[in-house]
Amino acid sequence: MNIKGKVAGKKFSRRHTTVSSKEAELVCMLACVMSEVKNIVPGIIKTGLSTKKPRIKFMAMQGGILVKIASNATAQDVRIYIGENLKEVSLELERVLLKEVQNIVIDNQIN
Repeated sequence: MNIKGKVAGKKFSRRHTTVSSKEAELVCMLACVMSEVKNIVPGIIKTGLSTKKPRIKFMAMQGGILVKIASNATAQDVRIYIGENLKEVSLELERVLLKEVQNIVIDNQIN
């Protein structure tokens, strides 16, 4: 992380590198160090939402994992492109998030 709210590294897309919350930053930085991860694409930040607890949802998508993050009036999707092992990567991300973030709600829909 170079500038507050920006992520950088060889696995990140070049178009949009701003993250909306510490949860989104944590997901991106964890994914960056995983050998299975090929590319990380933070999505557009949506504002004006009312969220009391941080919420994260893991969903399978073609080629990887879609991580939906809602926290403190913002929401953002992060796409993590992986060759294989979707379940293992999502479980590792979930494990670290539960350890690092207080009062987080996680919904892992990857089978």
